[in-house]
Amino acid sequence: MKHTLTENTKHWLPTWDNVIDNLNMCHPDTCVFLENDGVICHDVLHNDYWPVHELARKIAENHKDQPITIHTYISFKENSKTFGRHKDDVDVYFLNALGQTQFIVWEDETEYEYHLEPGDLLYIPAGLYHSTSPITPRVGLSYGIE
Repeated sequence: MKHTLTENTKHWLPTWDNVIDNLNMCHPDTCVFLENDGVICHDVLHNDYWPVHELARKIAENHKDQPITIHTYISFKENSKTFGRHKDDVDVYFLNALGQTQFIVWEDETEYEYHLEPGDLLYIPAGLYHSTSPITPRVGLSYGIE
C-alpha cells in the first residue's frame, strides 16, 4: 500500500493551550523528553482533547476496528530533536496540528518530501522509512493502527 497526503483536512486541531494543559495532566512516565525541547506524550487525558479520540474511532472503523494508539509529538523549537529516519511496525496517520513539519517518506526507492501545514494528514503504511523535522515549533498527533 502507498502512503498518501490529504491537505487541509477539516479535523479538529488543538490550540497550544490545549496541548500544554494535556501535557501537564500526563504522568512523566508516559512522556519521552527529547533533546532541545522535544516531547512525545503517550497520554491523551484532557477533556478538551475528546476530538482526538473521535478521530481515532473513525480511523479504527476504517481498519476493521483495530486498536489505535495516540501520541502527541511536540517540538517547542524548530530544531527540536526527533527520531530521525525510521520505520514503524504499524500503519500510522500523522495529523499536523500546529506549526509546520517537514516529512520525508522513502517508498519504492523514491524520496518524497512534504511541508506539512496545520490540518494536513499523512498516511504511512508499516515498514516505510520516514523522518520528520520541525520547521517551526509544532504539534503533531500520531495515530498508530495496532
